[in-house]
Amino acid sequence: MFTTVKIFSRTINAAMGNRNVRLSLFLILGIIVISTALLSINVVGKTHNYGIGDIAREDVRVPSDIIFEIESETRAEKGRVAESVPLVFDRDHSVVRTIHFHLAKYFRETGARFI
Repeated sequence: MFTTVKIFSRTINAAMGNRNVRLSLFLILGIIVISTALLSINVVGKTHNYGIGDIAREDVRVPSDIIFEIESETRAEKGRVAESVPLVFDRDHSVVRTIHFHLAKYFRETGARFI
């Protein structure tokens, strides 16, 4: 391991001794730094300070939606939607059997005829 590092170090030192290699290395590093800076400008974004009644001179893009919830309108909308949905019930046949049993028992005890 140590010999590999030593060989690599000697190769780098020999390459840096050559003026053309040094110039090429600095130019490549400069291009990388400049291109990174130019590409990262849009990542930072712009800050706009607008007040009520101001008119924007250009389109403004926002990273997420802005939602202002008005509770009275939300409640009214929920009520309207709840009224428009049809009622759905699950059948429970045990309720019918239970009611039939109680009715039959009532009519048996009172002596009336139960159909």
